[in-house]
Amino acid sequence: MENKPNSSRKRTRSALRHPVSISDEDIARFSEREEEISDGSATDSDFDVSSEDEETDESSEDDSGANGDCQASSDSGKRISPAGWQTERPVITPIAFTGNSGLKIRPHVLDPIGFFMLLANDEFFNHIISETNIYAQKLQNKSVADKSKMKPWKDLTRGEFEIFLGLLFHMGLIRINKIQYYWRKDGLYEFPTFSKAMPRDRFMIILRCLHFGRNAPDGHPKPSDPLYKIRPLLNLIQTNMKKVYYPQKQLSLDESMVLWRGRLYFRQYIKNKRHKYGIKLYMLTEPNGLVLNCLVYAGSKDPNVGGVGHSEKVVHSLLSDYTNVGHAVYMDNFYNSYKLSRELLGKKIYSTGTLRNTRKGNPHNVVNKKLAKGEVVGQYTKEGIFICKWKDRREVLMISSEHCGEMIEVANRRGKISKKPSVVAEYNKFMGGIDRADQIISYYPVERRSLRWYLKLGIHMFQILLNNSQILHNKFSSQHMSLQNFRESVIASLIFKNKPAEIPAPIQRKEKIHLPVQIQSEKGSRAQRKRCRNCSTTGVRRDVVTYCPMCDGEPGLCLEPCFRVFHNY
Repeated sequence: MENKPNSSRKRTRSALRHPVSISDEDIARFSEREEEISDGSATDSDFDVSSEDEETDESSEDDSGANGDCQASSDSGKRISPAGWQTERPVITPIAFTGNSGLKIRPHVLDPIGFFMLLANDEFFNHIISETNIYAQKLQNKSVADKSKMKPWKDLTRGEFEIFLGLLFHMGLIRINKIQYYWRKDGLYEFPTFSKAMPRDRFMIILRCLHFGRNAPDGHPKPSDPLYKIRPLLNLIQTNMKKVYYPQKQLSLDESMVLWRGRLYFRQYIKNKRHKYGIKLYMLTEPNGLVLNCLVYAGSKDPNVGGVGHSEKVVHSLLSDYTNVGHAVYMDNFYNSYKLSRELLGKKIYSTGTLRNTRKGNPHNVVNKKLAKGEVVGQYTKEGIFICKWKDRREVLMISSEHCGEMIEVANRRGKISKKPSVVAEYNKFMGGIDRADQIISYYPVERRSLRWYLKLGIHMFQILLNNSQILHNKFSSQHMSLQNFRESVIASLIFKNKPAEIPAPIQRKEKIHLPVQIQSEKGSRAQRKRCRNCSTTGVRRDVVTYCPMCDGEPGLCLEPCFRVFHNY
């Protein structure tokens, strides 16, 4: 009896040295049991592991190799895995889109400047002008040098700010490295629009004082919001956009970057973006690039979306004004998860996009399945959430609460027909809104290198306003305009409305134009010549065969340059 404990310890050590082999299916099944235990949804019968359960697992894995069609089935005969995933699509009433898409407020005139002023309204201009004047007064009080450019500051007016905005947009059409060169008057750089619209020093001092948020008074701590310098402008633009327009059903959500390489504690890095370093923006757009909502990410300390569950907070924040209407949002694998799809479905919002293999709640029979090219495997939940894997050049994992895995024919840009799951085709169709918005802005960039991050971000928001107005103009106006023509029209309206363009005076021509004539000589005689009168004045004797018959005395003149100089041509 005394040796039993020793033999028991010996058997334990030997068991640790020679562990029991467990299959991947057993690991997947036990992990699913643990998730159900944590959710509190498992019953006593769920833990009865029998041969019947093993047969069920094998049959469900075999059946999951077929492509998931969109034909819904009744409750009877469904093949259900232990975690609740099934290969047949459940019968669910679709969510109807009840939103009234379109303009809520129409512009007074359906021209480019009318649509721009619809988004950049009086409140927008008044706020920026007020904050700029307050900040300029503060800088003026601090300036001590007698020759400081802040000494002669005059308050910014509405008309002057519109000219400033027009010149700023015009710099995107005419790209020069230094702002001061737009006012040069030499042969290489000569743009009279800038010098006639506004003096260079006035433009530069307005750019220096441009401000969007109130600073804390002297002696007081800074506001806790890290975006307090830009937050009022963002709120104005987003609120006005909601007042003016309601979007269509399909929306896309992704991140964008504003280039910034200076020191900023919430500067981000995204390797796949055109600007890898900068200020990160989360944007909600329509597929055509119309920006509906924008969220500036202030890092892990962001009071609104920072910390644990960051990606889910971003999605809920951007979609907070579009719940219970039936929208469909398209996102990439940075945001998507089974949990998020369930939460959005509870708010009557469909979600579709790519999915990471490591997300919690993924069906292991789908994630671990090895596929041949063109093969698709997928499973559904009772709520209708569909997760599938499809292999084309590589394996792609997708999730959708709206679409399924039915293979459909899709034509690419060259007209080549190929088969893809419908969830992949719909994702490709509606996901590119943010990339489209970035593409439009990149055509005519106006952002400049600056020591103030909020200034660069604010000018970027001006660009978004202008691009949004162009999209709305082409959508609701009978006249379709290219981006360049639209920008030119808005720029001309902003500049020349406040400072009319000067009409050049017509060129005054003389009543009679003198032309040279060759001296005629008799046939067979020596050619007759006359002395050039213009050369004679310089002490040079030169005989020529041309003269001016309209001048007194019909003087002889060289063709070039004496004839032109003599007549002041």
